[in-house]
Parts: sequence; C-alpha cells; structure tokens
Amino acid sequence: MGKKKTKPESSISDESLFNRTINGSPKDVATDEESLSTASSHSKPPALTQIRDAISPYLPPPVVQGIRYTDEQLLERGGKQYLGGEPSMTILATILLAFLLFQLVRNMTYGGKAIVDDDEAALAKELKQAAFHHTILFVGNSQAGKTRLFYHYCYNQTKNIQTVISLRPNIGFVNNIRFMDYPGHWEMSQLPISTTDMLKNTRIVLVLDATKPVAPTATILNQFLQHFSRASSIPPPVFVACHQSDRKGAKNPKRLRLQLRTELERIFQLDDNDNHPRVTGYQSGQPLVLEKLLPQLAFVATSSESQTGLDDLDRFIKQGTLPEKKLTRR
Repeated sequence: MGKKKTKPESSISDESLFNRTINGSPKDVATDEESLSTASSHSKPPALTQIRDAISPYLPPPVVQGIRYTDEQLLERGGKQYLGGEPSMTILATILLAFLLFQLVRNMTYGGKAIVDDDEAALAKELKQAAFHHTILFVGNSQAGKTRLFYHYCYNQTKNIQTVISLRPNIGFVNNIRFMDYPGHWEMSQLPISTTDMLKNTRIVLVLDATKPVAPTATILNQFLQHFSRASSIPPPVFVACHQSDRKGAKNPKRLRLQLRTELERIFQLDDNDNHPRVTGYQSGQPLVLEKLLPQLAFVATSSESQTGLDDLDRFIKQGTLPEKKLTRR
C-alpha cells in the first residue's frame, strides 16, 4: 500500500495563518498582530547601544576602537552576565551616575554658614550682631581666592569650598574681629560700611590671582582710592595677597607690583582726559609711586594650598602689622 502524502508542517502553518487572517475571527487576527508587534519591539537595539551609535561619529577613531576592543575583551571573559551587551557604555554610565549622586549629596550637606541672606534687614542685623574691635575686608576680583581665605579665618576650613558670585558680602565674627568678603563685581557704593568706620577700624586685604592679569584688581583698587580721596583721608593699611603663588605661571610680588602700578597709571591718565577728580597722591606727568597713594602697603606671595605667606597675613589681621621686608620702593 502506498503511503499517504502529508503537507509539510510549515505549509500547514502558513496556510492556517493565511486562512485565519482572511476568514478567522477578529480575536485571532488581533493575536497575530500583537505577536508581530512584540517581535518588532524585540529587534530594537538596547538604549546603551543607541547612545553609543549616536555619539560614535563625534568621537576620535582611537576612542571608538578602544571601546570596541574593551567590549570584545570583556564579553569574551563573561562580562555580559554583569555588564550586559555594552560593557563600556555600562561602565561609563555608572561612573556618570555616581558622580551626579556625589554632587547631589555634597550640595545637600554643604552648610554655607557665612552666606548672608539677600534681605536688607537681615544684612543689617548680621553687621551688628556681635561686638568687634576692627574689620578685615577681603576685596579683589572674582575667583581670586577671597572666599577661601575668608573661610580659612572664620571657620578653619580650606577644602571642598564651593564659591559662587555673591549678591551680598560674606560676614563672620571671630575673636572680636569682623571679617567681610566683598563681592568682586560690586561697586564701592554698595559696601555696607561707613567711610568713618572704614578709615578708623578697617584693614584691607586685596587678593589678586598671581596667575592672571592685574587689570581687574587695578580697577577695584582705583575705586577705593577715589573713595578715600573724596573723604580727604589717609587710606587704611592694605595687604596685597598675591594669591595662588604656588601655581604654574604665577608671577612674583615684585612683578605684580610693577604691573599694578603701570595699570593704575593708565587708568589715571584716562581719568585726566575725562576730567575726573584726581586721586590724592597722584600728579599728572609724574612717575606714580604707590606708597604716596597707600602709605601702608605690602605685597606678599600667598597660597591657601601650601600656606605660603599666611603667617604674615595672620599678623596683619590680628595686629595690623605689615611685613616691612615686603615693602619695596620704586
């Protein structure tokens, strides 16, 4: 007897699928469409693969080759079990997430005790809340290191200090001394200290970044000189902290002094042309002598990292004594 021929299983399956699609119930058709949709979604590359494909055109070829080589080595050693199909991207994403979490935790735990509230009444209360013998006023352009010195003396803290452009001065009181960190972008008129108070009980620490040009510092110093000239008074003592002196490219105090004098001469000449009032101690057409403008003046190399010059600064803050050996005449 001859064997009865049967259709291959695949043919039956295809025919059955065709019949159900044409004649079958809506439920059967919906089920098949859902299966096709699921299969399509499974073919979509993983998110990390999509990210890698998106950024690869913008990366240098050696970096792309390094990622590919790293993935191959890790996958050969069974890394897929722990890192998935994109080991390099998984590692980079984990590092990025850890960094973001670290920043979030640090921001949440940062105290910021010295930041004064923007409210004028709160500022006035802070200024008068403690008795003090004299004021130490930190001035200088932004990012020069004023706030780090302020925290060093007020809170004995020099590391992990976050600084931003302040809207109000930072204020602290330690051992009958009031410390004020004057915002670098402020005008002289915004300083919440009376001229009389400044002249009698204030010592100025002018902080400049020894690695950068002195023009912004000269502009700030000119504001103070103009202010004192209008008051017809001798300026308070000024300690010029040539800060971050231990960094590469930092200029020494003697060079910074010469550059600051040259920049002040340029500003004064422009003021002469604009008929601005002259600063006391400056004569047009004559060489500028800084000590005629600021009789009590010293330039000292300082650093919060290496503690360079902070002994001299300590004596100035506590006793008002300037290091005589640092005073150099023209």
